[in-house]
Amino acid sequence: MPLSAPITAALAGLLLASTSGQVLAWGSYGHRMISGMAMELLPDDLPAFLRAEDVPYLIGELSREPDRSRDAGFTHDSERNSAHWLNLDDEGRINGGPTLAELPETREAYDTLLRAVGRTQYSAGYLPYAMVDGWQQLVKDFAYWRIAVAATENATDTGLAARFARDRALREMLILRDLGVWSHFVADASNPMHATIHSDGWGDYPNPEGYSTEQGFHTRFESVFVGENIDRAEVLQRVPSPAPCDCGIMDRVRAHLAASNDQVIPLYELEKLDAFAGPNPIGEDFVAARMAAAVGEIRDMILMAWSASEHMVVGFPFITLPEVEAGAAPTSSLFGPY
Repeated sequence: MPLSAPITAALAGLLLASTSGQVLAWGSYGHRMISGMAMELLPDDLPAFLRAEDVPYLIGELSREPDRSRDAGFTHDSERNSAHWLNLDDEGRINGGPTLAELPETREAYDTLLRAVGRTQYSAGYLPYAMVDGWQQLVKDFAYWRIAVAATENATDTGLAARFARDRALREMLILRDLGVWSHFVADASNPMHATIHSDGWGDYPNPEGYSTEQGFHTRFESVFVGENIDRAEVLQRVPSPAPCDCGIMDRVRAHLAASNDQVIPLYELEKLDAFAGPNPIGEDFVAARMAAAVGEIRDMILMAWSASEHMVVGFPFITLPEVEAGAAPTSSLFGPY
């Protein structure tokens, strides 16, 4: 089912809003594939607007925005660029600071821990917080959408029903935009080079195995090799089955990053075999598996967010979906009392 013309037109405007900047982390081709494929794999019990035929294309394009917005200005870039990576060292610590298990709830507390070892969230990367922040926003977005739908169905006044319906349409645009941008960081986290200090060649660290120190390996691996050698079928056949998690979102994020970091040594071992120098089934299998992991995580975290949204409070005064379904009017909560 295609999106309505107003929603499609508005989203097209968002897509054109930022057209410059570096393209990193799986490249344009890889990010489009990962995020679009995740939308294609959503189950039928999610809202129809998330499964419309043009949504995989829209989410694939929107997933590139965190890269496309680079070089907007020094203030902008200084705040945002470090969202794409996490510098896990060979002892499992973030630049000698906390481990994944020790990550606190907020970026402020995380930054405080890093400053104690002479680092900051900007030098060490804050990818886990970009993922959690975006996911929590998605939960809130879903909650507003669900309440707008319930309010539209319950409204006895046609004018008020139209207002709720219009709010729901606005929510659909925001959800797609927020979901697409957030999906970028989940995909980044599946790339081993975004979860290690060895992010572009081994670097100036003990290197008894003689791993590559080539500057430019990062781009050659995640963009050039992917763009020239990976196709949808290779990724699709490796997407894991849905894996619900009876855990908090930070725990899920930790596990995703840990699984990626576990592949750093295998990645550099494969590079020694020239697995990423051109068409190579061993290199293709490795990359497709990491991209497929991202597809599965995006899909599963969306389902997790949808479930969490049922009891999320929205507006002010606070109201929840069960209250609206029981007959409470969310007019003041959604639009303000004045």
